[in-house]
Amino acid sequence: MINLEKIILKNLLNDIEYARKVLPFLKSEYFSDTDKILFQNIEKFILKYNQVPTKDSLKIETQNLGNITDSESKKILESIDDIGNDKEENVQWILDKTENFCQEKAIYNAMMQSIEVMNNPKGTVQKGAIPKLLSDALAVSFDPNVGHDYFINFDDRYKFYHKKEEKLPFDIELLNKITSGGIPKKTLNIILAGCVHPDTKVKIRYRKKV
Repeated sequence: MINLEKIILKNLLNDIEYARKVLPFLKSEYFSDTDKILFQNIEKFILKYNQVPTKDSLKIETQNLGNITDSESKKILESIDDIGNDKEENVQWILDKTENFCQEKAIYNAMMQSIEVMNNPKGTVQKGAIPKLLSDALAVSFDPNVGHDYFINFDDRYKFYHKKEEKLPFDIELLNKITSGGIPKKTLNIILAGCVHPDTKVKIRYRKKV
């Protein structure tokens, strides 16, 4: 049976562009057994040196770990040997599969954590945190439209700034002047203004007269 975790680890080792795209979303808790330690080593190396580690360097890093048993170290070294030197040519496919992997693992972990919270009402995490745990898990996405690159997205930014929108005017002319004709349709707007105590106004007028 093909293991998706192994495929992800293989592509992390053989494709730096793939690694840069998925590392912000991958978490060690998504991996099982010694694959979790292997992922941590790969992630640490890439973040430090901005390139993927070779198998030899990854083996050395593994052997230098002082917080794992000999059996765990042996298993990780065997996993490194089993990883091929090829990468997935269908980039979009592996990105989609990795995104699904992250989503499923995030939801599963959130559900297990929620069950633990319910079974331990005196724990540090309260029941009120369960909705946020689940909503954060459901929000996991590789959406490329999140964020904005100042140089790459200049064309989209220019179009956005010059887009003509149909607006709903206010009954107050001053507000129309401030908002350049009103508020765009299908938007939520809140108008706030500071308030001044009447006594403050009197004092200001008095100072002006003086």
